[in-house]
Amino acid sequence: MIILSYYFQVCDPNGRWYLADSGFVPGDLLLLTGKALSHATASLRPTASHRSALDIPPGTSSGGRQILCTLPCRTSLVFRLMPQGNAILDCSPIATAGHVIPQSYVPISVTQFMCQSL
Repeated sequence: MIILSYYFQVCDPNGRWYLADSGFVPGDLLLLTGKALSHATASLRPTASHRSALDIPPGTSSGGRQILCTLPCRTSLVFRLMPQGNAILDCSPIATAGHVIPQSYVPISVTQFMCQSL
């Protein structure tokens, strides 16, 4: 019998993928942020690229053997930022807190932001 496992991978700022949930125990939290939160925080919380991956040991072939896939005990909780269309994504509170905001992070309407993100 061959046992395969699914893992959760996250891409770091250098483009390398790494296992994000190895060694997790109940109660651990992995926070993945999206484009809207990244803009509202002037990238203090950058957008996270992530994927699920199947861990297949090198040289594995079924050869008529049974393959068992195991899923780690994981609970996902998704929050989706859904402001009204006339709302403004503005990172001025981040600047007020003392962070330097790049000029590219100007206040933008949610409608315009969503059109640019497509």
